[in-house]
Amino acid sequence: MAQINISELEQNWLAAETKADRIKREASEIGATLDEMGRQEAANGNKEITVLLTKVEKLQARHAEADRAAREAFDQLWIAKEQR
Repeated sequence: MAQINISELEQNWLAAETKADRIKREASEIGATLDEMGRQEAANGNKEITVLLTKVEKLQARHAEADRAAREAFDQLWIAKEQR
């Protein structure tokens, strides 16, 4: 059986968490900008708001994937620690 590198698994988990947090923060910042601009303007065809809304939707999807990857990395780390 290959030796389990706990340190590497911890680094992978932390990197995945950091990525998920960065994406979530970016989506939140854009959401705050949208709130300031007024979401009502989106209905009036404001292209900048439409672009920002699309970006938020894409970031939310990326965050969900990054969050899933972080949970998987944590699970791998936890399993490896239990096997020690």
